[in-house]
Amino acid sequence: MNKKNLIAIVAIITALAGLLYWALNRDEVRPKGDTEGANDVLVAWPETNGNTAKLSSNGTQVLLTSFEKAIELSPKFPDLTILETRQDGLTWEADIELYGAKGLMNWRTAPGNPQAIFELEITDVPRKELISPFAGTIELERGDITYVDATLNPAPFVGETVGIENHTPGWLQWQGPATVTFSQWWADRMEISNHADGQRLTFLVWHPDVHPDITTCDGAPSVDLKFRLVVTLASPPPVHLHRFRRGTEAAIVPVFTNPSGEGGARDAADFAARVRTLSFGHSNPEDPRHGNGGIVGGKHGGTFLVPGLWKDELSALSESVEATDVEFAWTGDPAEIVRAEDPCTLMESKIWVQQGPLYPGTFANSLTSDTPIGPAMVSPVLLNTYVAQSRATLYDQTLSKLYIDRLVRERGSVLIEAPLVATRNPLIDAAHQALLAPERNGEWTIDPTIESMFAGLDLLREDTPFKLMSLSTWLREISDHRQHLVLLSPEGQWTIQPANPELRLVNEATFTTTPISWTWAP
Repeated sequence: MNKKNLIAIVAIITALAGLLYWALNRDEVRPKGDTEGANDVLVAWPETNGNTAKLSSNGTQVLLTSFEKAIELSPKFPDLTILETRQDGLTWEADIELYGAKGLMNWRTAPGNPQAIFELEITDVPRKELISPFAGTIELERGDITYVDATLNPAPFVGETVGIENHTPGWLQWQGPATVTFSQWWADRMEISNHADGQRLTFLVWHPDVHPDITTCDGAPSVDLKFRLVVTLASPPPVHLHRFRRGTEAAIVPVFTNPSGEGGARDAADFAARVRTLSFGHSNPEDPRHGNGGIVGGKHGGTFLVPGLWKDELSALSESVEATDVEFAWTGDPAEIVRAEDPCTLMESKIWVQQGPLYPGTFANSLTSDTPIGPAMVSPVLLNTYVAQSRATLYDQTLSKLYIDRLVRERGSVLIEAPLVATRNPLIDAAHQALLAPERNGEWTIDPTIESMFAGLDLLREDTPFKLMSLSTWLREISDHRQHLVLLSPEGQWTIQPANPELRLVNEATFTTTPISWTWAP
């Protein structure tokens, strides 16, 4: 063998050795588009039929394997750029980018645990870019789908597109080659639909229709986009959080406004006296009836919309209701209490009621809520709005036992707009619609009809799980299911993490499909 051939052989051996070293020591990083290659198992567990189900990654996706055809479980976001992916034991991660904003998405699993958690978070996304929905989809083979509807009851998917709003705790079970339960998603809306080859789950993480339109405002803030999805690879019952705390099934949100015509308050002092009366039972804090009636006396809640220029005069009264569920919310100029035409003028508002008989484009800042809740938007999709145009409709219809019983059956919510009418002139029409009754020395008490209505609500509440609450409380409670996870313990019991004694589960039951044992560390 001559020297030239020997050099060539050494070069080839060196190259092969280098290639082998790279193959054994390379990082688990795959660029976008690389979906080929062997599946890397994240977690596996036995099923009762003797098979072993596996959750695996193939680079840019996580799949359920061990079936004739792998089932893709990772939502696909067409607008998202996957920069690189990596796998570390039981965790799969990907660095991502959206409109120049960086973020991370991951799958978390635990040994022997039939649950996996998908999470996505992107920080500082330019608001001006979010003029169309940002959505992820999962496409499945045709199977049987059962989902939890707006009444929190299981319902079959029969082929027509179904939308699930963000105030409904998400739960959906798909039965195809495997049984997979999708639950606890964070999204503005979720849709179930058919497509040519099967069924599609669409998670609208951001939908512009349920956010204030401030995309064209100067200084429009960026937003953080978050999405979570829990996948259970088995068939547990539809267990999820109640919509409201302590097992409350239905909510009534009374919003009291100052009427602009007859029966309206003349000035801030007059309005404050009326608000105090309906809240505590009497306008004079020294009167023995003060604190024993009204909204506070019955341990109810409600929201008063305050004209913006009266805000300072109401501040002292707002301190007296801090420990209650009565809140004051202020809007713009008194002449435009419910007509905020330009959302840019109140971009930092905490509450935005999008529509409704007297609330088109309304903003309201809470004076009495310690915890910022927004900007959040309430639309008729989330909260039906009803105007109590007369005192009779308030207690005969919207707050009647018949109506409340139906609301509880539907596990629904209603916003009741009630003008805070009061007058000292018994000869005008407003006297027949007044919520308050005049007393000597310029004082007010609650009209006997309204007082009896509150007493009836107290009795009804003893055996009917409904609650009158402020708008801020309603917004916070319907978001509880976003702040907590419902997970299975190693003993097969349902647990709420982090624990909260005020939260209740619907259809709580023992998980008995498969004997399981694992350690879960969120």
